[in-house]
Amino acid sequence: MKRFNNRKKITKEKLEEYNFKEVALTKMAKRQLLVTLFSILGVTIISLGSAYAVFTSISRSADYNVIKVGTLNIDFGESTNTIKLNGEYPMSDEEGVKLTPYTFTITNTGTLAADYEVFIQDDQDMIEQDNCSGNQLNKDYIRYKLDTGEPTNLSSIEESNYKIASGSLETGKSATYTLYVWIKEGVGNDVLNKHYHGKIVVNGVNSQEETTNS
Repeated sequence: MKRFNNRKKITKEKLEEYNFKEVALTKMAKRQLLVTLFSILGVTIISLGSAYAVFTSISRSADYNVIKVGTLNIDFGESTNTIKLNGEYPMSDEEGVKLTPYTFTITNTGTLAADYEVFIQDDQDMIEQDNCSGNQLNKDYIRYKLDTGEPTNLSSIEESNYKIASGSLETGKSATYTLYVWIKEGVGNDVLNKHYHGKIVVNGVNSQEETTNS
């Protein structure tokens, strides 16, 4: 009885075909691995970039709260020097003085006494950015109160370039101010869709001439 050999013979052509397929599969696997690695690397870079942007924004915001003017250091604490009344509603003086105020401290860090003046001025950069130069809120409708002073219309100090305070500081001394700003009660629909962008500005000069030892 003849015994049949069931084992298939692998020809040279078949062997080359198998080797070609194995090489092709290996190249495909390597290509997929590279694509995966590059995808992971890309996501990592984007995540790091986003984190850097967040920390940069926080850093700039913190720096914006402390302003240096000559030898005067103006610290706005948790607020900023910008005032915005967009979308606010008219209110009474009693309500206005219950709002969160703008609190800032002026410190003389120089070696000489210094005079200073505090102003509320239009924030031209924000007005231009918001494209609302022709849609500004009438200053007759803006009320403010500084420290223990009486509530006053912002328009009443127009002739002084909207100066709200002034003083003098000896070296190392500080002065802290609390400012409330709101929209006047009873102005009706005249304030609808109107904007106001203002900022607190402090100007300072040395009030004494520095002397030298002879």
